[in-house]
Amino acid sequence: MVFEPQTSLLAGPNAAALRDAVVLPWFKACEQTLGRHNEPAALLVPSQAVGAAVKRMVLEAGIGIFNVHVLTPGQLRERLSAAAGLDAPIAVREDLRLLLSHTAEGLVAEYPEAAIVAQQPDELLRAWDALSAAGYSEQAIESPVHLEILRGAKELKQAAGLETVYDRNKALKPLKPDVPQFSHLLIYGFGAEEMEHFPLLQAGIRASRFSMVCHSTGNQSQMESIWTGQWEEAYGSFEYVEESGDLPRFAPLGELIAEGKSLPEPPEGLKFRAFSNLRIEARAAVAQAVAFTEESGSGPVGIVVPRLSSLAREVSSELTRLNIPHHDMRGTYAGANLQQQTLLAWAQWQETPQITTYLEFLKKLVLLYPGQLQAAMHLNKAIDQAFGLLCVDDWEPIAYLCRQYVESKPEALKLLGEWTLLPKSNSLSGYIAAVSGLLEALELKAQWNEGEHYTRPLQSVLSNGLSRRHFVGWFRERMRTPGKTRQTPGRAVFSAIQVVDYASAAYIPFSHAIFTGLNQEGWPGEGHENHFLPDSRIQHLNEAAVMTGSQGEGHWIASPGYVLSSEHRRVLADSAWLNLLEQVSGELVLTLTLDPTSEKSAACVPGDLFLKTWLAVRGSLPTEGDLSRLRKMGDYFAQSAGTGETELAFPERDACVEIWKRRRDATMPYDAYSFGYDEPPAHGLSLPAKSWEGAVLNPERTWFQKILKISPAENYSVLRSSPLVTGTWLHDWLKLPNESKDAFLPCECILKTWPALVSEHARIKLSEAEAVFAGSGRMLPDWWQYQWSEIHDKALLIAEKLEHVEGWEQVASEWNLPTGTKIYYDDASEALNLSGRMDCVFKGTGMNRTWVIDFKTGSTELPKNEKKQKDGVALQLVLYGLALSDLFGGAAQASILHPDEELNTGLTLPEDLTPGFLELWKGLIELQHCGILGQKAPAFGSDDALPIATLPIDKEILSAKRALTYPTFPQ
Repeated sequence: MVFEPQTSLLAGPNAAALRDAVVLPWFKACEQTLGRHNEPAALLVPSQAVGAAVKRMVLEAGIGIFNVHVLTPGQLRERLSAAAGLDAPIAVREDLRLLLSHTAEGLVAEYPEAAIVAQQPDELLRAWDALSAAGYSEQAIESPVHLEILRGAKELKQAAGLETVYDRNKALKPLKPDVPQFSHLLIYGFGAEEMEHFPLLQAGIRASRFSMVCHSTGNQSQMESIWTGQWEEAYGSFEYVEESGDLPRFAPLGELIAEGKSLPEPPEGLKFRAFSNLRIEARAAVAQAVAFTEESGSGPVGIVVPRLSSLAREVSSELTRLNIPHHDMRGTYAGANLQQQTLLAWAQWQETPQITTYLEFLKKLVLLYPGQLQAAMHLNKAIDQAFGLLCVDDWEPIAYLCRQYVESKPEALKLLGEWTLLPKSNSLSGYIAAVSGLLEALELKAQWNEGEHYTRPLQSVLSNGLSRRHFVGWFRERMRTPGKTRQTPGRAVFSAIQVVDYASAAYIPFSHAIFTGLNQEGWPGEGHENHFLPDSRIQHLNEAAVMTGSQGEGHWIASPGYVLSSEHRRVLADSAWLNLLEQVSGELVLTLTLDPTSEKSAACVPGDLFLKTWLAVRGSLPTEGDLSRLRKMGDYFAQSAGTGETELAFPERDACVEIWKRRRDATMPYDAYSFGYDEPPAHGLSLPAKSWEGAVLNPERTWFQKILKISPAENYSVLRSSPLVTGTWLHDWLKLPNESKDAFLPCECILKTWPALVSEHARIKLSEAEAVFAGSGRMLPDWWQYQWSEIHDKALLIAEKLEHVEGWEQVASEWNLPTGTKIYYDDASEALNLSGRMDCVFKGTGMNRTWVIDFKTGSTELPKNEKKQKDGVALQLVLYGLALSDLFGGAAQASILHPDEELNTGLTLPEDLTPGFLELWKGLIELQHCGILGQKAPAFGSDDALPIATLPIDKEILSAKRALTYPTFPQ
């Protein structure tokens, strides 16, 4: 017997009214009619969070939930599809992104702008979603290029036999099953934001004997009026239910916010709070929620968090740390295990094949397989050697050269051969076969096999020309650990404390609530116009679609559908905010973070919703003073509630806190405890000349790199274009062919051939690089040849200037100071330990005069006045001159030679040193004894990616501490 669906529409002013007048009576009726129908009843909600809230309110009312299935739109779609025999696979978003990227890639030659979509297809996919949900075809896209991309992707989708969720919704809408799927269906929690689900909801109604749609009227905007109108056009008028008790406590406030007015006096039960950082805000929210549960005898206490914020994780972590039962409605994505981390590092390397990404992958691989450590160390050394020759971070030529360097290391050669780049272009099935070994090695084969059959439709259409980058992006997303997880305390579904985001809170009545994260970047967040479907185009589509419904003037419907723009979503967020205020029957706290140390400006700015509420309560916008007082009071509340930073139990951090305090106490000098060892080196510091210069100009960086032997990880992408490459090549090509290390050569036979030697060295470098690139199937990059030519010219200019030097008998390049060199100054009894290598040294008759020349392509400043000498300018060159004077007797000249400048005699040492240099010298001796380098700058430079966590120290404190630590050092 064919059944006739019966549908009723009910609307109430807020969630509490719907609970009392609709939801609880519906569940009670289902309980009473249990067994009268063969089919189950169903509650349809937009998210699992709303479903859990409904279950809680029903059980609190003492009503049993028997044979009622709680479904989300996705679950309803699956059930209706199975009943209708619609078994075509539905494309997941990863598949659609792949189809868009692949199609766009094929159009780049004809339309260069298609490269943007090939690289980042998500925005075009969102435009496709919006149009499909509203019933429009891709023709609604105005740009011919992007229309062509959508058409191509759609054709591939259809050829693969795939459907989108919107295709399936459209197919399900007209179907009416012979046998109902549900006896009763309650549709709860949907509003204008969920317009995309309207065809699916209609399909659910056609599959149910009795359906009830309930809707919160709240503050009606045009979009919400159209949402209501669509229902009334299909199923008659809404029946409006009244508030069952007193008006919601903050209902007047919501009306005033909507009208832009203010209350004559602040309402009771509403508090504003601000905090210094996000962690304190989370802990304060938890403390307040616990206090509310102790006060409240009924109803849940809500901690409402922004959807796109780490604040939710901080709140749940704090509740878990305190072992407080709660319901973490949002959950968090599980952290990737080591296999997953290795897979992600592999994918990053495949997408961006550079030295840095390969080394990151190798690091993860060694953690997974420690037995590969020795082979990996050989590979690291080979990579450094290969980079020294090529100065490129492109992995393919580097790998080609590495294979030559590790031929005698079979384990390293095997490791290098096992992990190679995928082909740049292949079929999808070819790529899948190629990653089989990866899946086996990472023990992820079982996870892949679970969903491998879903990829077969795509394999049939992506049979050639798929790029490596697009495959790897798709494969990585396919292999991500699915689903969310919750800590054990967060699984208490019926706990008094509910952690929920703003969207899911829309239909949950709270006794008390804390609305957190009300910064500019929090909720509703910044709404951005879609580049491919701009608001002006949406407005044009909607103007043509909106019409008067069958109920006459004021009754609006949209055909084929209504598309939401960024402005619509902002208006809906405002409306949702007013509805949320009305859902709180007790006290309400609004919080945000005003972090003065954050680099993100949005972290210091209150959001629109916070400001609108403040304006309605206080009658004016908050001043800087208001916000400052709010932050101080919030931090005080957090500390007094036992959540302040000093209240937390972290015994292992005590030493760090002590160091932190000492560094910021201007009355205490730097000490060994603050800088990494318990007592000074037994024989004092022994540093190269360049490092003594660094100890004066950049002491903190020298401390880490030369004393603690800690250096930042090499960024090969930066190194290839840095002055370091220029300097390395230039010095290599200017090196003379000494028969023995540090030997001097006769000037008479070497100077005239120096330019020819430079050109020969440069030619060898070029031919080696060309051979490597050719062997790896690549062309030598234009930029590389330009850089080679530029450095060759600079080295040649220097050699040509040196060939005209006269009056010297011997010359050496890259000359090392003898081991154990000590230098003295001004009859001081204490010597400075020194080492280092000089670019060029000339010796004269009788070895009683010397000349050191430093090759520079950058600054050529010499310390010719007292201030520069005291500041340590060119200290490296000065120390070299003093060392030569000590070693060979007599005076020593010191000069800087730049390719574009003439060579001059520079300084004569020690004669040209000013009296003030003695002060600097005493400071160096003191540094050598104590072994501790103080900090000079308020913060480390942007290029000093050193392994330390610190906050900037005030300049005045630094100056005071330097004066205490080094009383003889120039201040």
